[in-house]
Amino acid sequence: MMRYLMTGALLTLTLSSCVRTVDCGLAHSSTSGTPSIVLSNRYLQAETVPAALGGVAGLRWLPGNLEMMIPFKYSVETHDLIPDRPSATVGGKILIWGRQNLMAQPMTVTGTSSNPEKCGVEFVNPYYQGTSWRLERRIELERDTAALVIEMTVINTAAEPATVTLWENLVAQLDAEKMDAVIIPVRGQIHKVGSRGVQFFPEDTLFIDDAGVKTQVIFTAPARNWIARRNPKTNLILALRTNMDDLLPQGLFYVWKQMGGVIHSMEIIFSPIELAPGKSKDYRLEYMVFAGLTDLKEICGDIGINCEAGSGTLDFQMTAARKIAAQSVTISLINDTSGTKIAAGSHPLSVLMSGITDEFSLPLPTLPPGQYHISGEFDDGAIFTLLSPKVKIR
Repeated sequence: MMRYLMTGALLTLTLSSCVRTVDCGLAHSSTSGTPSIVLSNRYLQAETVPAALGGVAGLRWLPGNLEMMIPFKYSVETHDLIPDRPSATVGGKILIWGRQNLMAQPMTVTGTSSNPEKCGVEFVNPYYQGTSWRLERRIELERDTAALVIEMTVINTAAEPATVTLWENLVAQLDAEKMDAVIIPVRGQIHKVGSRGVQFFPEDTLFIDDAGVKTQVIFTAPARNWIARRNPKTNLILALRTNMDDLLPQGLFYVWKQMGGVIHSMEIIFSPIELAPGKSKDYRLEYMVFAGLTDLKEICGDIGINCEAGSGTLDFQMTAARKIAAQSVTISLINDTSGTKIAAGSHPLSVLMSGITDEFSLPLPTLPPGQYHISGEFDDGAIFTLLSPKVKIR
């Protein structure tokens, strides 16, 4: 542990203080009796299975040897007079909303790549889920990053315009014995998205869906482009991020939990799209891991941010899924009614990367009565405004 010579600043090294780099690697393997492809770097080991939608069957946090996906299972039921019937349980996969989806549909591997800086695999299925939609899928892992990138292209191969709603069905777990809490940035004052009723909230906020919430299925309107999970057993946050444009105007966050059990999904239902024959649409997803955070309040670029409004202080934790150069962050409070911005102070951040968490506190400035959002601006121009916590002065 290193301490900076500045008030309230603490740099916590959750990895070895001897920073090393590890090249990316790609290997062919097998899991549950079916071939797989394994991508790895210093932080993550991701296993994908061509026979099960090219899905992410395993995602291991290597510094703590923690598997973050539900156990992968693959089996084939054989009969003499009918075709074999494969089935699979896979943690991370893309489905089509509104259909009875096949969980063990094969994807053809069209290419792999591996060099010290990046490794990846590409898949295609010309009739995804038995439809006229062609799906191309690319999974990549870069050197020294704690983010798995999934890119997809969907193409309408029908002779007529058609509409499709893609659905990222992610069932992960940070603790196999106790249910994770899912952190959901929700839009307020929304009763319905398209034809789907959603959970109502009076204002934009972070909703925490944990074992204490006795509702099995929850749909919400997204206020941010990410959804995440936490568990007190680990100092890890696993976030699922996409592009906000692909969530508007009718995208949803969807969670399902096993009542009395530990299974708890965090899912993205993309906004429906209509494509003319031969036209395509690209999507991007990231599975991001923020090590050293006890909670997550925002993702700004590649920086994960936690903040608590203490007794007269604002207490921050910041880390990053990709290496961020040293810079300063300036914190302000914005009055909800007048929009007036009041400076709370600045803090010089260390170099941020996975496993290195910069913890610091700033004193609350003198504020007129009212409710305030907490915002910040980095030297590189990136700006964030937290949905929670809010500062209330009576």
